[in-house]
Amino acid sequence: MSKNVQIDIDAPREVSLAQDEATLVERAQAANEADHALTWWQAVSKYRKAVFWACIFSFTLTMQSCDATSKKTTTFYGQTQFKEQFGTVDNGVLEVSAAWQTGIQQAMSVGELIGLAIVGLLNGRYGWKPILTGMMVMLMGTLFLFAFAKSLGMIVAAMVLCGIPWGAFQAGCISYSSEMVPTCLRPFVTAWIGICWGLGFFVGSLITRATLGMEGQWAWRVPFLIQFVWPVPLLVCFLFAPESPYFLVRKGRMDEARASLRRIRDPATSDQEIEESLALIDYTNRMEMEINESTSYKECFRGKNLWRTEIVCIVQIAQTWGGNGINVQTVQFLEQAGLSEDGAFDMNLILNSQYLTFGLFCIWLMTKYGRATIFTLGLIVSDVFLFAIGVLGCVKQSTAVSNAVGSLLLVSTVVYISTVAPTSYTIISEVPSTRLRAKMVSLSRIAFNTSGIISNILLPRMLTGGSWNLGAKTAFMFAGTNALIWVWCIFRLPETKGRTFREIDYLFEESGLHPRRWRKAEIDVFEEVTRGSKTAMPTAEQKVAVEHFEYSP
Repeated sequence: MSKNVQIDIDAPREVSLAQDEATLVERAQAANEADHALTWWQAVSKYRKAVFWACIFSFTLTMQSCDATSKKTTTFYGQTQFKEQFGTVDNGVLEVSAAWQTGIQQAMSVGELIGLAIVGLLNGRYGWKPILTGMMVMLMGTLFLFAFAKSLGMIVAAMVLCGIPWGAFQAGCISYSSEMVPTCLRPFVTAWIGICWGLGFFVGSLITRATLGMEGQWAWRVPFLIQFVWPVPLLVCFLFAPESPYFLVRKGRMDEARASLRRIRDPATSDQEIEESLALIDYTNRMEMEINESTSYKECFRGKNLWRTEIVCIVQIAQTWGGNGINVQTVQFLEQAGLSEDGAFDMNLILNSQYLTFGLFCIWLMTKYGRATIFTLGLIVSDVFLFAIGVLGCVKQSTAVSNAVGSLLLVSTVVYISTVAPTSYTIISEVPSTRLRAKMVSLSRIAFNTSGIISNILLPRMLTGGSWNLGAKTAFMFAGTNALIWVWCIFRLPETKGRTFREIDYLFEESGLHPRRWRKAEIDVFEEVTRGSKTAMPTAEQKVAVEHFEYSP
């Protein structure tokens, strides 16, 4: 049914390319309309394979959050056996010193920053599949340092080395997931990333709580040894996974992109639908090539791309400074607030068990009300609870006050995981241009890790008895930073609900609309092209690609 485009050598080359472009635009418009017409259930049926692969890639974050990430390691700061092995007595209190806590956390952040920078540079050349496969192999080798650590120095080294693939996974799963599914399924596969984080936190907390009664070093070594169950099955899945069709189109590998689209769609999908989907991807890429001179990191800070970069970075910073910084060190925070060790671990387990339920609830909220709306309201509501926790830290401490702090922290966490956490992944997957997505997502995670470095310097000193010992009053700091972020959201964060990637490009680059007007704006991204007032002629690089593009007559 399909055939290669034949270029008449006697005809003007511009005419042939214009004819190819007319076919491209017609098919892209049909695909854009079909994308909007899809219901959620129709999309799940047609793209169930794409959803499967997107969810598989996101399980790398379940592995990370269940393994020796910040959550598990900081949980050990409150475990007696870990403190007996690595702690010191400060003012009569046995604890891992603030300096070592900071060093461990910074080591992880440094490793992730390296991994994020590497993946941003390599993705445009190699694609997600080979990069993440190689990173998984690297992780399998470096995990041994955790399981057989003899000193905190070895844990620091393990954090740096394991942080490199962890950083790659963070950027990879977000970009890959968003490029595999239609618009109506993006909230699900991207919010699933947040759910996977929470699922890992829950499994890791469950394992840590179960080993709390074990004697000696095995209480903290066993949770590290269990992490070896993740890499092998995930590596096998990576080897068989399809590559992102967006990457293949950007590289001019149209036949492979067509095959990838066929793999992730229902077998009953017609050749015409495949060609239309491919045309929309190619058309979006061509339009972005007219705007962006290159795909370098420098391009992320030019023109309207600077606004996009601002959005993805601040949305990710909100993961730390919107109040989640306290949740990262829940056990130690609750112990400082007055709960017993067992009580703090039990409360931590309860908190982490909420991610799946309320993460799924957030998907429904985003589908109904939008991303920016839910994200902003979540921050505002969380701010109220953070301020209340800080107030309780100022009154005379008692069992009742400690229980109240734990309850408010529970409610605050529920608000966070049902609004801010899942929507942040959807926003940072949709806002970047397709050509710069890998780099912008990497920059957003770099911003997240950098903000985490600052938080990790301050929090141990705020919570440890040998330093500032602020306890629940620490929440005041996060209430203040949270307020700054939600005020920014009101004026700078646009609503991307129900928009294809091409429509998001148009709203950023050509519409001139204020962010608060995006939600109800009616646009036609093909109107100017079909009227002939805008000519999207291929560049020299695109002319090479178009000769290999197959169109049906």
